[in-house]
Amino acid sequence: MWSSSSVSQQDSITSGFRAIRRDPAIFLLELVWRWSFGALAFLLLFLAGLTIFGSTDLARFLGAERSRDPLLIVTAALRLIRVLDHRPLFFAAAIVTTLLWIILGALGRTLGLRRILNDSHLIRFRNILALQAWRAFFLWIGVAGTTASLMFSAWMAIRGDKPDHVIFYVLMVPLLTTIGIFCSVVNWYLSLAIVCSQRKDTSGVAIQRAMVLAGSHPAAVLGISAFFVILRVLVFLVAFVVAVFSTGLLVALPRLVFGCLTVITLTYCAWADFLYVCRVHAYVTLKSSVSQPPAEVSVVPMLEAPVTPTPNGHH
Repeated sequence: MWSSSSVSQQDSITSGFRAIRRDPAIFLLELVWRWSFGALAFLLLFLAGLTIFGSTDLARFLGAERSRDPLLIVTAALRLIRVLDHRPLFFAAAIVTTLLWIILGALGRTLGLRRILNDSHLIRFRNILALQAWRAFFLWIGVAGTTASLMFSAWMAIRGDKPDHVIFYVLMVPLLTTIGIFCSVVNWYLSLAIVCSQRKDTSGVAIQRAMVLAGSHPAAVLGISAFFVILRVLVFLVAFVVAVFSTGLLVALPRLVFGCLTVITLTYCAWADFLYVCRVHAYVTLKSSVSQPPAEVSVVPMLEAPVTPTPNGHH
């Protein structure tokens, strides 16, 4: 396997921005599927949330939130989750939301990659659907692990006569950090596997391709990821500062504050989607550059110096 690529990390990043500028439909496809899913998910969860509106557990949760005590908030939230387990409508809404994310995400990613590669035969919807389903599965694993960690930490903290916040934080922080790192790494590899997937690949083969790409070119792959993560954090910080500043100016007009925060949030989401598409294209460019062997190096033969015979007959 060759160790260098014909396209550098910087070229891969800049090619992503140039590609979206040349073909904005790639970005529009990402917006359509993400925002369509967001609208449907909000509607489903809102309707399901109406089933717990006015319940005593919801009132306790809101009261705990006003106390600013993390342990009380977690305890009240866990009680609220226990109530939701007995509401089949809320559980059904969560399942339908997950299925919508899998289907719409796979469809949007398939169409986007086909447009990036300019070839509708290289990417199969079924392959992307399977990888998207694996992402959803590990997302639920993360949610379950987070809930179990919070329950365990809260239970250990309230066993005594008084709640022990030290035990709560000592247990909660490392558990949530471990779960967050694990789920983030798995999701990152599955996202890269979607880019590396080819027509006849299974999910396992696509994941292996992603691992090979990341293992053989770690600096380039991690450099691309780090660049877009830093850029996204900067965009978030700008949006946060603008939101705080706007809220301070419009504090006497609550309706206008709500509208302003909505516009800022949607603008940030649009920029985040734009950066994600650019990152995907950068991965595609890097993968294409390392999937071809380097060009043959022509060797020019060197002329040998003439050999002068010695007087004794030896050369």
